[in-house]
Amino acid sequence: MRSENRKKGDMGEAIASKWLEANKNFKILTRNYSTRYGEIDIIAQDNDVYVFVEVKYRCGNAHGYPYEAVTSSKQNKIAKSALCYMQEKGLDSTTPVRFDVVEIIENRIDDRIDDRIDDRIDDRIDDRKYIRHTENAFEWSN
Repeated sequence: MRSENRKKGDMGEAIASKWLEANKNFKILTRNYSTRYGEIDIIAQDNDVYVFVEVKYRCGNAHGYPYEAVTSSKQNKIAKSALCYMQEKGLDSTTPVRFDVVEIIENRIDDRIDDRIDDRIDDRIDDRKYIRHTENAFEWSN
């Protein structure tokens, strides 16, 4: 089961990276940046802002929206990992940073996406998948 989740996670990160580059003009700097605190899925630049992106991929939303899985504990791990990245790259506390969440939801075969009733959709990937990008999903607290 773990490897199946990893495959979905990798697929979601690939989709998110391509979408951020193509639709938001982000420059992807690295993916899967690991520290002792945890992993950051995508690190990118949006003009002069360093963006640390958490990607959540779900099949359906029966267990809530993917962004709801980015708990305060997870946010803290991402922020600590971001600080490690900044120190590694010689960036100081004046460097503009942002924490975003990209959600990818894949509906079941019998569910179709109706973006007239779901205002959370930023873009469709196909008939069953959609993507939602939340900028400044949580605050920087260093």
